Amino acid sequence: MHNLTISYYHVGRKDEALKLREEVLALRRKVLGPEHSDTLWAMTNLADSYGAAGRKDEAFKLREQVLMLTEKMSNVHQDNAMLQNGLAWDIVTSEEIEPRDLNVAEKLATRANEASEDKDANCLDTLALVLFMQGKKEAAIKRQEQAVSMVEDKRKPEFQKTLDSYRQGILPKP
Repeated sequence: MHNLTISYYHVGRKDEALKLREEVLALRRKVLGPEHSDTLWAMTNLADSYGAAGRKDEAFKLREQVLMLTEKMSNVHQDNAMLQNGLAWDIVTSEEIEPRDLNVAEKLATRANEASEDKDANCLDTLALVLFMQGKKEAAIKRQEQAVSMVEDKRKPEFQKTLDSYRQGILPKP
């Protein structure tokens, strides 16, 4: 069902995607429980759909719930690098999250890097973005340099472009 929502969204069937995302969330809450990571992702996706549909109040309310669960889940799954990284990335890139809690995002991104032993380019990239948004330009550049050095070749230009933006003092668009 989740993949179908993505397909609907990309072909312009956003109302159908939103309805299906509501169904996905209800199903995940019922089957997996309200605090499962897949339920959290379903909440995040639905909040994105609400925001895109102009339903800002519903998006904001759901985002608040997501943020409350995020830190709780982060504490329970500290060794799950992808979960930690995804949660941090969502905090710093989602348009519906204002104000952004960059301290929580840094905590999550740091945990992601610890769990991956600083060997995952995506986790390093997320931490670099958080650090840059906090005004820690030199630390961000250092982390992004690490990310560039280890990312697979096909994504190297994208990571290098981000590094070049940090060096110029410009926040890149995710």
